[in-house]
This record gives sequence, structure tokens and C-alpha cells, in this order.
Amino acid sequence: MRFAEARPSGADGASTIRSAPGAPRMLGATPVGAGAFKVPPVHSGPEFYVLGEASTAQRKLGRLAITYVADSPARVKQLGLEALHAAALRYLTRVVPEPQTAAPLDRSLLVVWLGVSESRGGAGGAAGSRSFLANYVLGSASNSGRNTALTTLIAAHEQFHQLVDVLRSDLPPQPSQVWLNESLAHYYGLKALLVADPSPPAKDVWDRFIDRQRVIEHGLLELNRRYEAGDQAVYGLFYSQGATFWHEVDTAIKTATGGDKSLDDYLVELLRGTMEADGSLPTSFIDQLRQVAGGSIDQILARYLAK
Repeated sequence: MRFAEARPSGADGASTIRSAPGAPRMLGATPVGAGAFKVPPVHSGPEFYVLGEASTAQRKLGRLAITYVADSPARVKQLGLEALHAAALRYLTRVVPEPQTAAPLDRSLLVVWLGVSESRGGAGGAAGSRSFLANYVLGSASNSGRNTALTTLIAAHEQFHQLVDVLRSDLPPQPSQVWLNESLAHYYGLKALLVADPSPPAKDVWDRFIDRQRVIEHGLLELNRRYEAGDQAVYGLFYSQGATFWHEVDTAIKTATGGDKSLDDYLVELLRGTMEADGSLPTSFIDQLRQVAGGSIDQILARYLAK
């Protein structure tokens, strides 16, 4: 079993790829005919393809069709990764619903599980347009819970990106705001993790990123400007400071409504809204939050965004 990444220059979204006669079997995320798979257009992420014989499992989740491939199906089953992923994805599809206009091809996902030795690094992953490569860690039993939680978090983070891409598929493209994309994906990856896995190791992973006492030296908008200017060192703060920012907003909404509402109820307005030119959140979204949670929203914005 081998892997290939493809996104031909100039691909228009109608391009396909298939194995040549006599070549190893190919498997992709979006089948478009006998042995053929969709290649994403140039403005999308690349796609990953499995070459050779591979053990697969199919799961239907609402209107999503998921194909799982694993280098060791027995180990993946032992760790419960498919069940954890399905539980996380089930939550994410509720808060990031598929638009009725979404093309049938957008409803197919490919998830590939690859083991990596604990001595060579931790959990990781890479997302394609509709495919995802997820590393799970082969290590000591004492770290199994933490490693599995990290793998679930990374998978949920990347799948959030993919679901947002589907949600926005009928909208004109707008400039990418890295701080927004990564902070939201990480916060909802963490929320999905605790929905799927409420264990102490998963809660420890949550606490690693969500810290309301963290010192804020620069706001997320300033950090985003630095990143766009080439400062790669600030990227990790989109995960930690960014996820904590969204947790503060989420908590303010829950507190103001007695738990009746949360950030989940306003997420689509944010994701389909138009960002301000300076990277600030859509005015319509902020106005909605102010109507619900009042001045606490402005205090949170001032603390985490404006400095």
C-alpha cells in the first residue's frame, strides 16, 4: 500500500485520475466512475490516493460516505479510532451542516490510518481536499489514552476544515484568514474530542490548549499580520490562544443564555459571513453575539483580538 498526492496545474474540478492498465489499483476519496476518482481544482487542497491493495471499511454518516483504510485494521480497531472518529464527525456535521446545494461528490471522504513509532514522533496528520491521512502512535500502553486522544483531535481538526470547505462551496472565495481558520478548527476539534472521548487523557489534551489564565502579549489580528509577513513562530498561538478565545466566547454565550445556546448556534453565520478587510470578524456575527451576551463580548474581543 502506497500513497500519492495529486493536484495537476490548471485542473478545473472536472478532472479525474485512474490507474493505468496493469498498474496497481487506485483508491481515492471521490469515485466518479469505474476506477476513476475526482482531482480537486487548483484553488482547493491537494488530494491523497491509495495505490495497491488495501483493506477498507465503509461507514455512512448522514449523507456522508466515509471509506476507511488502515495499515493495520486490527490495531486501529483495538484503539477504537474509527468509532472515535465517527463520534467526533457526527458532532461536527451537526454544527457545520452540509448545504443543500452541495454536490454529491462532496459527500465522500477518505480516511487513512497509518501507525508511527512513538520513538519517531507523535500523532500527526495531513488533510487533502476530501481525504485525510492520520497517524496513530505505536507506543507504550501507559501513553495509549493520550496518544489516541491526540490522534482523534488532529483528525477532528482537519475534518472541520473539510466540512467548512463544503459549507462554503457555493460562496465566492474570499482571502484566507489563517488565524480564524486554524483557531476555529482547533477549538472545534477539541470540542469534538470531548464529545467522542470524555476520558481523563482527552481532558488533559483539552487543558493543554485551553488556558484562560494565559498571558496575552499580542492580539490574534496582530499575530496574523506577523504570520503573513513571514513569522512562522506565531503559528502555534492560533491553536492555543485562538482556541481559548473561542472557548471564552462560547462560555459567555452559555452563561448569558443559561446554557440554552452556545457558539454552535452562531457558527454558520460566522463561516458564511464576510470577514472585514483587516481580518476582523464579520460585523453581522459580532452584532449577534452582542445581542446575546452584551458587553462581555467586547471585553473578550479586546483581550484576545485587538492588542
